[in-house]
Amino acid sequence: MSLQAGQKVGLVGNNGVGKSTFLKILLGLDRDFAGQIEVKADWAYVPQLQERSSLSGGEQVWKSIQEAFAQRPQLLIMDEPTANLDQEHQEKLIKQIKRYRGSLLVVSPDRHFLNQIASHIWHLEEGSIQVYTGNYEAFVESRRARREGQQEAYPSPHQSIRKTKGGFLLWRYIIFA
Repeated sequence: MSLQAGQKVGLVGNNGVGKSTFLKILLGLDRDFAGQIEVKADWAYVPQLQERSSLSGGEQVWKSIQEAFAQRPQLLIMDEPTANLDQEHQEKLIKQIKRYRGSLLVVSPDRHFLNQIASHIWHLEEGSIQVYTGNYEAFVESRRARREGQQEAYPSPHQSIRKTKGGFLLWRYIIFA
């Protein structure tokens, strides 16, 4: 499984399924993970808002986003970047991501945001990740069609990662080129 240069990937799934944990595993921030991951890119990470500050939540997130972009990473990883942003800053972020030439992996429940920026959707469900081509609307339509038995009309996910009791078992290296 790989994320190609310039791809913009939205990681989606139900609450508590492990999206944020998956990002931490990719970045080597989860000490319980015993598998192999190879990230061949310089990266920047925008975590979910967690710290207290004199800045508002939106100001903290916006500052963190701008600091990440200023690093000019090949890979930008964001965990719910729109959660505390007002509409104006969400639209600014969408424009900034569209101009960004690097790869993006973002966790977000914001369908509008994912429809605007995603070229692929990684869906984390029941311990595996299914990869879909297209934005969030294309992902929803593909899943709906598959459930209705129209698999031949829509491409099925073409890659997956499985989760075991001890964490994520990656069948292949994650390589960001």
